[in-house]
Amino acid sequence: MKRAKLDVDSLSDDELREVISDALRRYGGDCMPLREFVDFLRREYGLSREEASRLWFRAVKRKVASVGIALVEGVGLCTVIRLAEEEPVDVIY
Repeated sequence: MKRAKLDVDSLSDDELREVISDALRRYGGDCMPLREFVDFLRREYGLSREEASRLWFRAVKRKVASVGIALVEGVGLCTVIRLAEEEPVDVIY
């Protein structure tokens, strides 16, 4: 069932987190291929590819999400999105 279209440029950090959490829950993991995330936004929220890209970029810029490269079972090495860590991670040098 398609949801109400999002106004990508006015989403709060909590709303961005909620959309990403929903996608990750449906995918069944703590990260998902970015390509599949964009497809999810297009399918579920009726966003264009450009709007979906703006949404994930905005989430990364606001430190709600992070994008990286991971080996995903059944997909291989790909760009993935995940929620940013809630608490800072200590780096030991």
